[in-house]
Amino acid sequence: MVAEIRIKTPGLKKVERMFARQPRTIKRIMYRSINRAGTQTKGKMARLIKDRYNLLLKHIRQCLILIKPSYNRWVAEIRVRDKRIPLGNFAARKTARGASYQIERSQGRKQLKYRPEDRVFFSKLPSGHKGIFKRRGKNRLPIVELFGPSIGGILANKRRLARKIERESGVDLEKLIDDQIKVELAKK
Repeated sequence: MVAEIRIKTPGLKKVERMFARQPRTIKRIMYRSINRAGTQTKGKMARLIKDRYNLLLKHIRQCLILIKPSYNRWVAEIRVRDKRIPLGNFAARKTARGASYQIERSQGRKQLKYRPEDRVFFSKLPSGHKGIFKRRGKNRLPIVELFGPSIGGILANKRRLARKIERESGVDLEKLIDDQIKVELAKK
């Protein structure tokens, strides 16, 4: 999934009119504005997801990849990895009989109980990774880690959240273009 920041033509035409004789200045203004808008959008996106889902920001940021613009390519992309997140990252804890986790902050905790057919347990590995694991079969091994949704899946299911991010990023881009115009005019 890719989040796009669209450039509205009035902002671009305004810059082109003001700096018609200075093409390098136009490129510099647009590059800086789009770069900042992309960085700010990535941060907003991570915070909005964190507000609704029980994840740490570092786990969300690992799944968001910002592809920055260049002087000639005025597009910033925020790519979202579709890698599923381990249930241990969703505020998992060990209970007397198994483990519990909470994916959405608005919902309650979900219990996974240790039963002969579902041998589920919470463990912290020597590397520091926390996870909820399940034994396959009757023996101790093999063990499989359980996963929750991916950030891409979260954004795909919550279209309203994605539209809100896109709308806010467009408004921010217009403000950043105006700020960069002021910076360039102050240099003269």
